[in-house]
Amino acid sequence: MTLTGKVKEVAVSSGLDLVGIASADAFEGYRWGHLIMRNPKLSMPEAKSLVIVAVCDLKKLREPQGTERRGRVARSYAVGHEYTLVDELLPIKEVLEGYGYEARISPNRLAQSMIPLKLAAVRAGLGWQGKHSVVITPEYGSWVTFGGLMTDASLDNDIPISDKDCGRCTACLDNCPMGAIEAPYIVRMSTCLDRILDTPGPIADDIKDRIGNRIVSCDTCLEVCPHSARILKKEKLMGSSPFEFDLLELLNLDEEQFRSIFGKLNWSMDFVTFKRNVILALGNAGDKSVSKDLERYAFHESEVLRDMSDWALKKLRCA
Repeated sequence: MTLTGKVKEVAVSSGLDLVGIASADAFEGYRWGHLIMRNPKLSMPEAKSLVIVAVCDLKKLREPQGTERRGRVARSYAVGHEYTLVDELLPIKEVLEGYGYEARISPNRLAQSMIPLKLAAVRAGLGWQGKHSVVITPEYGSWVTFGGLMTDASLDNDIPISDKDCGRCTACLDNCPMGAIEAPYIVRMSTCLDRILDTPGPIADDIKDRIGNRIVSCDTCLEVCPHSARILKKEKLMGSSPFEFDLLELLNLDEEQFRSIFGKLNWSMDFVTFKRNVILALGNAGDKSVSKDLERYAFHESEVLRDMSDWALKKLRCA
């Protein structure tokens, strides 16, 4: 068996759903040219190949449980994939090192990443980039999280997918709640709910209604994509991780309980920001029975939570 074959065999046996190989050449014309990830060889001068892997997030999720006050977490965040895979690549790293090659796993924070994973996944033949900027895979739509490593081993490159694209479809652009997809493949992150919900501090009044019941990130652009919607319809959610939660239960969590329940998911979101989002979602839920619970935050030490509870209570009174 070739080394490429061994790498792919280990990937599959380790539970990874997709694996592809691409060259470690620079990504010419990379939009953020100041970032080191534009060229893997800036991190490893001897790099020859990239190993890109993915897991399907849906396999770890369970169907939503019945509740009238449901708050939503984007599916990848619900299974603990806020950014990229790292530990899942360790078996592949060990194989390469066992053959005397160097292998470096790209960190799971965007600011430290050494590989532009979306572009690398496309180069490795795992999918194509949709107009929402997210990679669409034939097998799982966009319900995947990627990870990658670079190595000085010369592996056999996979062929990029050339016969699939988004055609004339603009579903993601038309349905983004914030209009953050300004044009095909261009997302204005400052107005994307992924960024807004994760950023501490107040939220502008004119966008609160559009946030709806979202608590952590947003995957609307994936839900409306025909390729990903098709996967949602056929994939039975048989996992253990919920992505919808009772908002009142979340409101009543203290910080220790929050860490105990969600700490393992490695979100970057802090406790106050999480509570802010829960209160906002409760205001949008329209259930006046939670008013007394919200009133407890009228004198909270956090000005952000005081202001958000005031907004939510006013909205519920008008409901």
